[in-house]
Amino acid sequence: MGPEAGHVLDRGDRGLLVMRAHPGEGPQARAPIVAPATYWFDGRAAWMTTAADSDRTAALSRDPRCALYVPPADGGADDAGRVGALAAGRARVFSLGDPLGLTFHAPPIALAMTALAARNAASLVRRAQAAAPRVPGRLIPQNRVVVRVIVDDAHEVLRLPAQPGIAPPLPPVAPADVRRVIAGRRQVLVAAEEGDRLVIAPAIWGNGFALALAPGSRLPAGATATAALDVSGGPGDGVGLAVHGRLTSAPALQAERVTWWKGARLQTADMPPAGRQSGALTLPD
Repeated sequence: MGPEAGHVLDRGDRGLLVMRAHPGEGPQARAPIVAPATYWFDGRAAWMTTAADSDRTAALSRDPRCALYVPPADGGADDAGRVGALAAGRARVFSLGDPLGLTFHAPPIALAMTALAARNAASLVRRAQAAAPRVPGRLIPQNRVVVRVIVDDAHEVLRLPAQPGIAPPLPPVAPADVRRVIAGRRQVLVAAEEGDRLVIAPAIWGNGFALALAPGSRLPAGATATAALDVSGGPGDGVGLAVHGRLTSAPALQAERVTWWKGARLQTADMPPAGRQSGALTLPD
């Protein structure tokens, strides 16, 4: 682990967790899962918690290999060169279905959850306020699991310089309040499955979900992929959007599905047919 990457992980508290999708769920479902993750880093592992019935829990239980991306800080218009981190590791899910693991690891789990709560106290308050009208059962403590991601390797990632062009029109199936936060933002993380490995690269997306990469980076044409971005501190603590599809040689992403989140709740829908994507796509409402 490079020292700068370690500093980024230690200072940060939110990133994007990249996981492998289940290969038996059809061509569209094979795109990697990219989801927001609030975490605490203890110097060797990133700790987080999620719903027991979430896609994240299912994916990490099937295949523990994953990656955590902490983006460079957003410094305004001229922020190229700011440093983020990409950490590859292996996840362990601690749940009520694993009483032996919970018992054996009880001290570090308790310490990690206390540190996670202390580091993200303001975030937890905002999330509770957003959830107060409905308080879904999946947020009740007994429906939570603890996830520990042991970092095997981490390296620093530079924020890409601005590129000419505009951000892609956002799919109207995503709510207007989500699109308002995301509209105009162009720095994304792209994750693609190539054989048995994940290829992960920061990119700048443009019209038609064209992707501009850093020099020397490549994405496997024809592979299933997900392009995602997350804005922390938004309504309900965070807002983000992920587009799933297949990579062309351009490279560009042929969008098939879209996932969005506001706070802890994630929703997914198919992209509308091409004939219905004109007009309404161009504005965030």
